[in-house]
Amino acid sequence: MTFEKEIEALFKGQDLPARRVEELFQKVGKGFSSISLRDANRVFFLFNRKGVTTDELYGAVMALRKLAKSVSAGIVPNAIDNCGTGGDGTDSFNISTGAAFVIAAAGVPVAKHGNRGVSSKCGSADLLRALGINIEASQFRMLLALKKANLGYFHAPLYHLAMKNVAPFRKSVRTKTIFNILGPLLNPLKVKKQLIGVFDKRLLNPMGEVLRRLKVDEAYVAHGRDGLDEISVTGATDLLHLRGKILRWEAFHPSRLGVPIFPLEALRGGSPAERARDLTAVFSGKGRQVLKHAIAVNAAFGIKLGRGCSLSEGYKAALDVIENGGALSVVRMLRDISNR
Repeated sequence: MTFEKEIEALFKGQDLPARRVEELFQKVGKGFSSISLRDANRVFFLFNRKGVTTDELYGAVMALRKLAKSVSAGIVPNAIDNCGTGGDGTDSFNISTGAAFVIAAAGVPVAKHGNRGVSSKCGSADLLRALGINIEASQFRMLLALKKANLGYFHAPLYHLAMKNVAPFRKSVRTKTIFNILGPLLNPLKVKKQLIGVFDKRLLNPMGEVLRRLKVDEAYVAHGRDGLDEISVTGATDLLHLRGKILRWEAFHPSRLGVPIFPLEALRGGSPAERARDLTAVFSGKGRQVLKHAIAVNAAFGIKLGRGCSLSEGYKAALDVIENGGALSVVRMLRDISNR
């Protein structure tokens, strides 16, 4: 089966129905034995140029979910995920990865989905490796960590053949692709609560609509007005809040939690080793205040999702586990369990 008509339609800026996108991504996901590198290249480029619709995003998600290695969430049915898209171009610190440790330390299980950096120096997997965590530990080990430490890491290429098949291409082009958008929607545990940061405000609505179609119970999709795919501490963040079947637009400003405003430059990250040292310092009470507040603010939303508490209560809980060493304990527990 060829996809010349679909590629031509994308080239013209036309939208595709979910069924055809599902068929297309089943081929893409099976690798370049099923679709040529040239055609895959064109598909990724054209989706980037055109922008992805709800139907297209949903079709791609359904295709890749069918190809994925499934994981039973029965052991921790109330786990959340805070995986974002990456690809915002700011090379900022891995805020969501830091927040995952804090959310877990506050008592909310986190099934963290992630990958290595493609368009940035350091993805979530790169930071975890620098912290001494075995990102390729067995499913059994990560489920055990999820149960005992409230945090398990599920490395995308281990559970999604598609991620592994297209990894060489994604690495060679060194830019975001539609796979950045798909990543947060492909958690192998199919979690029912999520916090997702996106690199483009235009993705808020399609991402929220797809989450609703996937019957996610509650989620926040966020885009900082400074361009971050995080909830920002440099100014306002636009949010789409899904609860039940209702989608509602919201905005968040750090002043709501009494958090000072920081310049975007202060959130820049370094090498994976430097970021690991920075995160360890924050969790030891000696780190940069901007990272402490950025991580705590993002963790507050995750804690709110998991506990059903107010945002201010979530923020206080986040600060408490950062300051009392709870988050650092989760780092150590995940490192220990993953390396056994």
